[in-house]
Amino acid sequence: MGNYLCGPPVSKNCITERVPNDGGSSEGSKGRSKVKGFYMSIVVGFVMGFWGVVAPLFLIRSWRHVYYQNLDHVGRKLLLYISRVGSKCQYYAIATMASVTNYLFSFLLVIATICFSFCDGNSNVLCIESEREALLKMKNDLIDPSNRLTSWVEGGNCCKWIGVVCNNITGHVDQLHLAAPLPPPDDYFGSLAEKEAYKRSALGGKITPCLPELKHISSLDLSNNNFSSIQIPDFFGLLRSLTYLNLSHALFQGAIPHNLGNLSKLQYLDLGGNYWLHEPKSFQWVSGLSSLQYLDLSGVALYKARDWLQVTFSLPCLLELYLSQCGLPDDPSPISVNSTKSLVVLDLSASLLSSIPLSIFSLHSLVSFRLSHCEYLEAPIPNYFGNMSLLEVIDLSSNSLNSTIPNSLYSLNHLQYLSLSHNLLQGNITSAIGNLSSLTHLDLSYNMLQGRLPTSLEDLCNLMEMDLSVNRMNQDISEILHSLSSCSLDCLESLSLAHNQLFGHLTDKLGQFKSLVHLSLAQNRLSGPIPLSVGELSSLNFFDVSENQLNGTFSPSLGQLGNLETLNIGQNILEGVVSETYFSNLTRLTQLMASGNMLRFQPNSGWVPPFHCETIEMGQWYLGSKFPHWLKFQKNLFDLDFSYAGISDVIPAWFWNFSTQFEYVNLSSNQISGSISYLNVRAVVDLSSNRFTGPLPRVVPTIEALVLSNNSFSGSFLNLFAIHHNGHK
Repeated sequence: MGNYLCGPPVSKNCITERVPNDGGSSEGSKGRSKVKGFYMSIVVGFVMGFWGVVAPLFLIRSWRHVYYQNLDHVGRKLLLYISRVGSKCQYYAIATMASVTNYLFSFLLVIATICFSFCDGNSNVLCIESEREALLKMKNDLIDPSNRLTSWVEGGNCCKWIGVVCNNITGHVDQLHLAAPLPPPDDYFGSLAEKEAYKRSALGGKITPCLPELKHISSLDLSNNNFSSIQIPDFFGLLRSLTYLNLSHALFQGAIPHNLGNLSKLQYLDLGGNYWLHEPKSFQWVSGLSSLQYLDLSGVALYKARDWLQVTFSLPCLLELYLSQCGLPDDPSPISVNSTKSLVVLDLSASLLSSIPLSIFSLHSLVSFRLSHCEYLEAPIPNYFGNMSLLEVIDLSSNSLNSTIPNSLYSLNHLQYLSLSHNLLQGNITSAIGNLSSLTHLDLSYNMLQGRLPTSLEDLCNLMEMDLSVNRMNQDISEILHSLSSCSLDCLESLSLAHNQLFGHLTDKLGQFKSLVHLSLAQNRLSGPIPLSVGELSSLNFFDVSENQLNGTFSPSLGQLGNLETLNIGQNILEGVVSETYFSNLTRLTQLMASGNMLRFQPNSGWVPPFHCETIEMGQWYLGSKFPHWLKFQKNLFDLDFSYAGISDVIPAWFWNFSTQFEYVNLSSNQISGSISYLNVRAVVDLSSNRFTGPLPRVVPTIEALVLSNNSFSGSFLNLFAIHHNGHK
């Protein structure tokens, strides 16, 4: 009664039944009016929102800048407002026009934010004025020889400057990338051109104390620059937002500022390669870096920081730790360290440790462990590797470790790289080595290992490099080749077994190692001929079988090795005639060392070698009575041995006019005649037992050995180092 309901479960049908028109028309019209008002509010809200917010943000950059700065504040207010209005919506079916307009206005704010965040990007973001001024002061204090910072100009938008990255929303400087494009060259091996290029590319001078004005900076990279006159500034510790700091190879000096430990958000810290940097007392400041994942202090003097292990091994998030060349001392504390469970990479090479810290063996997540070149490390290798099952890299080379290889090391079936070279290891290599099924690189060279290699080598199916040179292995070479051929034929690239006590013949099995690039079997007791199958090693770059007892002829198959650069067959018992055609494919040959054999080589007088060698050693070969004319075409020659070669000719004038300076020349025990005015040889000359005449030749002051005996030279020894008339000394 008094209701106008229709449709199930009421019996009245909404289609056929009419609603009476008494008094209800006025309420219905009011409802329709409210609905119209609702739609009108949407239209008005859209127009007001778009033209009131979106258009100004598009047209006026400064408005957009202010808008971004206050976005977080608006967002918080918006959420609070929506929550309040939402609770009222439980009681009202239709909102008022003002409420809806505010809703839509706020919604359009969010849409505008998304649009400008993704579409506008860094290109139109204005930097903060105070931060721009700080960067300009930084530029003024820097020395910039290559003008890398030319875009840093007064009044410019610093977000577009080279090396500066701003936050797309706030405009604050977020990252500063000022690493030099070139690293500093090595003092011993860097060329003059490399050093000059580095000087031009590196920034220098001072770092402005205004840098902390960049309060929101998260990444700072000043690596590879030249700050050789300054210390790391203390105010770096005020950059509390930093997560990345790279000052490596920037030539900073002095003590590490301990307030770097205030950077609790820092995840990456690299101070490596600053060799004049040091820690004068304690490592405790590092404990404040609770978020640190990567720490590199390589080359920084830490020999006074005896708490280095206690501190670094306690960092909860640390993944990679590089402390090589730091002179790390032994940790005197008897307290066991609650070691981090996260550490993956550890490098403690070139330290002052006298033993391997046992705390290392509790690092169960460790994947790479390097502890090489430690002068005082004279101790056994601990047998505790069993709990480090994830290890893939172990480098304990160049120490004085004096034990057998521990059995627990053989249990690491994820191990890929193992180097124990240059130690004092003794005993046998056991059959358990076959458990290292993932091994790709094995280096046990320069030890005192003895006995036979186990047949379980056949289980090393991923082996790419094996170096057991300079040991006391006593075995038939054919057995080793047979074991290796079972599984690693297609992957073995380097095999070094030099300076052992191996014997037997090289078999045709050798030619099956198709990937072999480097083969060294020198200084053993191998006999028999060089097999023809050697010619099938098409990738071979280095071949050394010197100082053995190989006999037979110079194998013509050697001439098929088109990639060969070093050929050393010296000090064997090879004999016979060598044809010039044997060298026709050796276009890459740079080292030919074959002295100490009984071979004959007399090419056609017009022969031009296809190679340009730096070293040619053919002592005791018979080269014919004429001085080899083909030598004239060798433009890169440094070392030459033609001793005992049967030459009885006048020394040609071109021989002393090579464009390069000789390091070593041996023409002894021939019948070479003529006079010599100047010897352009840096180190060693042996012209003994020939027929040279005339005044003693002038030599360079760097000469180390000069043998002129059994000739007919004349004059005073005082003239040897006189100034040559062309300016040579």
